[in-house]
Amino acid sequence: MVLVGHSAGGAIIYGAIDQRPNHVLRGIYVDSGPLGDGGVINAELPAEGDEIPLPAWDVFEDADLVDLDDSLREAFIRRAIPEPLGVATDQQRLADEGRFRVPATVICCEFTSE
Repeated sequence: MVLVGHSAGGAIIYGAIDQRPNHVLRGIYVDSGPLGDGGVINAELPAEGDEIPLPAWDVFEDADLVDLDDSLREAFIRRAIPEPLGVATDQQRLADEGRFRVPATVICCEFTSE
């Protein structure tokens, strides 16, 4: 399989690759990258109980919201699924060095290649 992760999803697919490196043909990171052992995705996101709902729009930079008019924002909110708290706040633990053999592609829409 090929795993694709956008933003914090890059850390999530890297954790999955670490768990089953022999089952993954490639990891594709879109405006993201792997998270090292012991890293945390983002412990500062506002939680509600055991979940992190879609943050308020003012959490995002203006450049991230370009072309999201009111109707698109409403559609985005309707489709948003809360993230389990531990996904963002728990430390990632990596154990299988086979993850280093899985080819990676990084697509940089927001970041420079440097």
